[in-house]
This record gives sequence, C-alpha cells and structure tokens, in this order.
Amino acid sequence: MTLSSALLTSAAVLALTTATGAKAQSVPASTGADQTTPGSVGPAAASPGDSATGRSDADRAQTGQLGDIIVTAQRRSENLQNVPISVQVITGQALAQQNYNNFTDLTQTTPAVHIGTVGADSQLYVRGIGSGDNPSFDQSVAIFNDDIYNGRSRLSGATFLDIGRIEVLKGPQTTFFGNSAVAGALNIVTAKPGDQLEGFGRLLYGSFNQYAAEGAVTVPLTDTLSVRVAAIADGERGYIRNVNTGLSAPDRDDQAGRLTLSYKPTDDLDATFKIEGSHNRAFGTPGGLASQRVNCPAPAPLANAFVPGCVQALALGTGAVPLGTDNDLNTGLAGQGARLDSYAGELTLNYRHWGHTFTSVTGYTGYHFESRYSQVLPVPYQQITTPEQYHQFSQELRVASPTDQSFTYLAGLYFQSDRLASQQEDNAPYLNYVATFPGFGLLANYLPFAIVTPFVVNGKVYSAFGSVSWKVVDGLKINAGLRGTIEKKDGFGSNLFGTSSQVYGGWTPIPAPAAALWALAAGQGIGGPSPTRSNTYRALEPSAGLQYQIDPEVMAYFTFNRGFKAGGFNGVQFTSFPAFAEYGSEHVNAYEVGIKSKLFGNKLLVNVDAFRSNYEALQVNSPFYVPQFNAYEAVVRNAASSQSQGIELETQLAVTPAFRLGANVTYLDAKYTSFPNSSPLTLQNACANNYVVPACSAFAQPVAAIADVTGQRTPYSPTWSGNVSASYSFDFGSDYRLTIRANPYFTSGYYADGANGNDPFFRVPGYVRLDGQITLELPKRHLFLDLIGKNLTDRKILDYNSLIFAQKEAPINVAAQLRLTF
Repeated sequence: MTLSSALLTSAAVLALTTATGAKAQSVPASTGADQTTPGSVGPAAASPGDSATGRSDADRAQTGQLGDIIVTAQRRSENLQNVPISVQVITGQALAQQNYNNFTDLTQTTPAVHIGTVGADSQLYVRGIGSGDNPSFDQSVAIFNDDIYNGRSRLSGATFLDIGRIEVLKGPQTTFFGNSAVAGALNIVTAKPGDQLEGFGRLLYGSFNQYAAEGAVTVPLTDTLSVRVAAIADGERGYIRNVNTGLSAPDRDDQAGRLTLSYKPTDDLDATFKIEGSHNRAFGTPGGLASQRVNCPAPAPLANAFVPGCVQALALGTGAVPLGTDNDLNTGLAGQGARLDSYAGELTLNYRHWGHTFTSVTGYTGYHFESRYSQVLPVPYQQITTPEQYHQFSQELRVASPTDQSFTYLAGLYFQSDRLASQQEDNAPYLNYVATFPGFGLLANYLPFAIVTPFVVNGKVYSAFGSVSWKVVDGLKINAGLRGTIEKKDGFGSNLFGTSSQVYGGWTPIPAPAAALWALAAGQGIGGPSPTRSNTYRALEPSAGLQYQIDPEVMAYFTFNRGFKAGGFNGVQFTSFPAFAEYGSEHVNAYEVGIKSKLFGNKLLVNVDAFRSNYEALQVNSPFYVPQFNAYEAVVRNAASSQSQGIELETQLAVTPAFRLGANVTYLDAKYTSFPNSSPLTLQNACANNYVVPACSAFAQPVAAIADVTGQRTPYSPTWSGNVSASYSFDFGSDYRLTIRANPYFTSGYYADGANGNDPFFRVPGYVRLDGQITLELPKRHLFLDLIGKNLTDRKILDYNSLIFAQKEAPINVAAQLRLTF
C-alpha cells in the first residue's frame, strides 16, 4: 500500500463520516481499569463499544451506540465531549489488545505524536514541537503519572503496568499541568483498588521472542480498606543481529511492580497510597535499539573521513561492518545497551466539605539510568557511557468547587524540588594519534584518551494556579485560568581530561601537564570545573476560552493559552566549560477552535479542531561539528520563533451494533518562522572543514558558523499522518464472539532529530503500516484469545535517520495472547 492509496482510503472513510481510529473502548471492572473513569478512546479500533457502566462487550454491542468517555484533563472528572481541548484517550485494555508495551510502541500509530529513543536519549514531540535529545532539558511534552510530574525524558522508556487509561493532551497544558507542558501532556492514570475482589492476567508470546506476563488483583481487606497488587515482565529478543556478538536488538527485559492501598473511612474522605518500581534493560546496540550504519561510503559530495568511523568501517570490510538498512544486520562491541531503574511513592488525599473537594498530592520519584554506546564497530573506536541519577519531591494542594453551579472554580499551589546528576564518559581511542604530534609525546603515557563531562542541576518550582468557569446563559460558558511560576535552578559542570582503563567507563584523571596538552590539542583551553551558576525564571501564564453548547450533543469552543518553559544550563556542551553554557526560556501563545459532536442517536462522533501555536525562543538542540574530535557537540540555541498549526479530525461511526469504522487524521504545518543561527547543515559542515570541494560554492553564506533554517520544518512534523480502522464482530456457537480489526497507519515524510530543517541526511520517508487483531471471546466474557499482527505488509519503516545510523521498526510480526478477567 502506498502513501497515496492510504490517503485515498482515509478520504473515502471520511466521506462516509466514519469513526475515528481512536475508537471507544470497553473497560469492564475486571480489566483493571480505573473504576472512577471508565471508557476511553484509543488510537485504533480496539473494541466494539464503550460504556460508563462497565457492561461487557457483548452487552454494549447490542446497543449499537457510542459510549461516554470520562477524563481528568482539567483536574476534574468530565465527559470528554465537554472538555474544550484536543484529547486522545487509550485504555489499558486497548494497550493489551494491540500489544503496546511502552510509549514508543504507542506513538508509532498515533498521529502527530512521536516518542522514541536515539542512542542514550529519548525524544518527545507533539505537533512537531519537542525538546530534542539533550539530558539537560526539561521536556516540552510533559508526562504525568497519577498527577505526579515525570519531566525527565528517561522515564518515557519505562514499561506500562496495569494502566487504567492514558490521556494524550495536545497543545500547551500549562494551567492545569504546569509550566513545562508547552507542547502537550501525557497523563497516565493507573488502575485503582475497588471494593470487590477482582483482577486480570495476560500471557503473550510472539515473533522475535516477544513475551509478556502481566497480572493484577484487588483484594478488599475491610469495608474501608482495599489493596491492589500488580506486576509485569515483558521483553523481546529483536530482529537486528549483531555479527560481532551474535546477539540481536532490540533485546529487552523489563519488570515492574506496584502496590496501591485505598482507604475510605467515610464518604467525605478517601486516601490512596501507591509505591512502585521498574527495572528495564536493553542490550545489543546503542540504547538497545535496532540501529544500523548508513552513509558509508559517504554519498557524494561528502568525504568518508567526515562521517565518524566510516574510514575504519570500510577498512574492516562489509563482512565485519554491515552497511545500510536493506539487511537485518549490524555490529558493535559487546556490552552496549541501557538500563533504567525507576521508583515512585505517592499519597493522594481527597476531603469533601461545604460542597468542595480538597485534594493533596504528595509524591517522590526518581531513577538511575546508564547507557553504553559504541561507534557501531567491532573494534574499540569511540565508546560513550552516560550514567544519570534523578530525584524529585513534589507537593500539590487543590480545591475544587461544586460543578452544578453557574460559577465554578479550581485553585491550587504546587512545589517541586529536584536534582539531576548526569555525566558523559567518552573513551576515544581513535584520537590516540594526537600523541604522535611533535611536542605531544607525553600523552603516549596516558592512552587511550578519555574525556568526562559531569554536570549537576538543582531546581525548585513554586506555582499558584486557578481556573474559573461562568455559565453566562444556558449553553454559553466563559473559561479563564492563570498560573504563576517561579523556577530556580543552579548547577555546575566540568570538562575533565584523562584516560580509560576499560572499554566502557573506567575513566581516571591524568596529571595536569598531560591534561593541558589534551586541552591544547582540542582547542579548548585548560579544562576543569565550572563555577556554580544559578538563575531564577518567572512567568505568568494566562488562558481563556469560550464554549457554546449548540445542542445537547454538539459543542463549539475557542481557547487561548500562554505557555512558558524555564531556561537552564547545557551540561553536554563540552567545549563550553568552564562557562557552563546557559540557554533562555521559551514561550508560546496558542489558539485553538473546534467542534465536538455526537449525532444520529449517539452513533456518529465527529470532532474537528484547528490550532495555531506561536513559539518564541524555542529551545533547540543544535549539533555542531568539532573537527578536532571528528564528532558532533550538542549546542543549545533558542530559535527566534517557530509555529505549529494544523487541523485534526477524529470521527467514529457505529454502522451496525457489530460493525465500526474509523479515521483519525492530522494535517500539520510546523516550521521555524525565524531561525537564522542554527547549526550548519551536514554538507555545510563538510565544506567548512575542507572535506569537500565540489558543491561548496553553492552556499552564499559563510559555512563555518551557522545556517539560516527560517521556513524549514521542525523535527517529527509530517504534513499528513493518521490511522483508519475497521472492526467487525459476530457471534457463533454457544455464545462465542469473534472480532476482526484492521488498523492501517500512514505518515508523510519528516525530518528526525536536529534543528537543521531540510537536511536530507535526517529525512525519514513516508510509509504505510498495517496492523490488525483477531479476538475470540469465550462464553461469559472472562477469557479472551488475541492474535495480534503488526506491519502485516512487511514494509521497511525507518523511524530515525541520521548521518551515521538509522533505526527501523520491526518487520512483519505476530503475537498470540491469552487474557483472563475475574
């Protein structure tokens, strides 16, 4: 299937006013979904219906109607169709049915949303806006887990466990979710204990040795106290084989566990206490990913020497170093991979009095992370180790007024204290030749060369926020909100030269005279620790909007949001020390207008929204080439301005009680409206460093310093993306039910990573991916057998592309799953 045929398919579905690929899901109590907020919408068809009453799939299918969906996108339980923002919701049941085990899996089929890992770092983008792969950044796409902010990108790699639902909130969410959510928020709601004995379990096995074993059980201990225990183990052995080690990637082993206590002594008071931890391991290649070497030999007019490691790879031969993505092979040293150990504790109190609800959310979270990366060669060339630790404490207090009044409000206070300690250990044997320079012979006693760049950032956030809603007349409502934030940061870093005693890590300092020689060779001056730097960032973030209930099932809305994300210090720009480079805050003015509707007796849903977000000083990770190291350095720049605008359409249609169709399509235009000082394009870097003579004269501007990428698209911003879906269920035999689903996803091309706009080396071509599921429900609807297929047309799908390596999704793969509920 081509991209054009996918677009034609989407158009045909839309012409029939069919249902969104984010189909309504069932959340029976036994699935482990949050009992207070049943019902959801997912990125692809996953069940025949939805209900707020917890009825079985069979019961709902008989109604032939679409169910209600309850969310907490504005810190209250509300019907999704009454919330004036763009939201997609995916239930835990949908995650299991479609074998989505983490955010990377989920967003592979979610329009205009990208979450992925590149080397040691994670990237989170919504509508073409994100923070790039720099561990110093607070993420522009914020993740929340049961109201607790998980702002570091590392935590996006944790495995899913006993999820009630995930709300994907697009566009700035600063009023209710905090100052860092300037591009969007991912709101995870885990399953909570109920007052009855219940539980679920699932076992999965599939291609490339995929496996999953997950279970949860709720046990009422008394009339007022219940406990829920959940655990999971999942992983895979991968589809890209390392010819040097014999291992395959992505090679994952993940485990997670959670204990949740719910205490409700009276109708006015309830408390929820939760502790959880996860243990994630990925082996084989950088970050445990399916990475393969590309652009070697370098395409004209690049020189092979300009592509780090290419000359060495060609010298070793293709048998030792597989090249390109048309095979399923790569190479690299043993020991590559990543590990993430995360933990969290939370106490939530709700007290109801005077018609109000008073809420306290206290949380502590953190992680230990390490990634090991080699330059995709079977001999030591360059190895990078990135240990990192993060700890965070937060406290939020809220009060919410009754919802049955013409004037309602919500107000709160928020405090957060956090500490990030990160480090990059770069063992670079390929630079040993420096010791042969005249006058540099002393360095021969301290080989192989290594450089370590540790940095520490401490932060404190103080916020006050509130929202009001006034029903002017029946059907017309005015909304307003405001968040005030003070964020303090201090940090320091170091640029330390030394030698390494092992392949990964093992850094030891060298005497000052030798360190001075290394600094001189690198053109950096003498390295060492930076002074502690600090800054305080302040902002007021107003929001306002109108919503009008045209009739009971049709609502129109307009919203405005002013967003802010604090600046900070770049801890991985090693040539900046001891300056410890600082970058500024970014701001956004966002506008959105939309219509949400259910028609024809609750059988057709049509939601349309148009948005424009204007960003000022967008924080961009802008890599610059360092010829002394034949490597790229992560420099942070504030793009002068950028804009994300487009149209989103979600529809769903119950053609019959058994037959559902859907489409979820996004048109996106995200670009830098002014960015004259970006890093040079790949070819410009080559020209500037005398690697290339032909074609260099084509550049009118100086090529050594900057590039003007004004008008170029931002990363991960395909013009078109979306999914369509169809599901059909039929009964047979003695109350058996068979459901067949097809879920094609399509995207036009986009640029991955970097700030370079139209750099062809970062372009990912458009593609179509076809997924599908077959589910057999046994009598009494407590036992389910799933056959889950992904990439059923066996397309080569790149989700990342760069000068040195590319990553591709799995080829055709199938998994079988058994689910049990009780």
